[in-house]
Amino acid sequence: MNPRRQLGSTVFAAILLMCMQVDAQHAKRKVARHPPPPAATVRFVSGNSSLNIPFKSSSNLILVQARVNDSEPLWFIFDTGAESTVVDSKLAKQMRLKAVGKEVGTGTAGTATALIFRGVSIKLPNLEALNLRVAALPIDFISSPVGRKISGVIGNDIIKELVVEVDYESQFINLYEPQSYQHSGSGEVIPITIEENLPSFGHVSTLKNTHLLKVNSSLTQDRLAGLPLILRSSTNTNS
Repeated sequence: MNPRRQLGSTVFAAILLMCMQVDAQHAKRKVARHPPPPAATVRFVSGNSSLNIPFKSSSNLILVQARVNDSEPLWFIFDTGAESTVVDSKLAKQMRLKAVGKEVGTGTAGTATALIFRGVSIKLPNLEALNLRVAALPIDFISSPVGRKISGVIGNDIIKELVVEVDYESQFINLYEPQSYQHSGSGEVIPITIEENLPSFGHVSTLKNTHLLKVNSSLTQDRLAGLPLILRSSTNTNS
């Protein structure tokens, strides 16, 4: 079997550990002894948008190039399903990032311990995310099935601050400032809800030139799982 076809489930199981929640006992031991760090900031270098950012698609994963601090361009998975941004452990060591602590992440695939870094910047064309809190985990194993060296995951801590347009046909991403964004052109506005930091929407019956089942349930858009849509709790399957 082509290893790239196995990537969806492999990545999903692995990155579940990246969308971490701290174990209760671990959290109780934390004591605030220093002033809070500067708040993370996502901003455009100029204007209020960044247009035509090229991306590559592999096994339904969006791959974009970004810089960590002042690094060379590196490949990242662009993922709304990741609660926070993650960098590869080897990259963090090579860049001599200084850890401020550790956290234990849990998921259906098990548990993992990640180093935590503060004050990290992630830069895309005309966009920079500053003073980020990022986790470091060994994710380089994803590189082989994807066919590119993967250095991290751009998560929802950055993406939620933006309006994102993904053009799969041309393989470009457009990023906009939410306050000034206005939709133009064809298409339909679909209301969404945010559940546990994941965007969800429901009651979708048709797409252009495609007949779908009528679903009275929520559809979770999660780039991480390697699937265009995840269907949950369907209650009506009449066509």
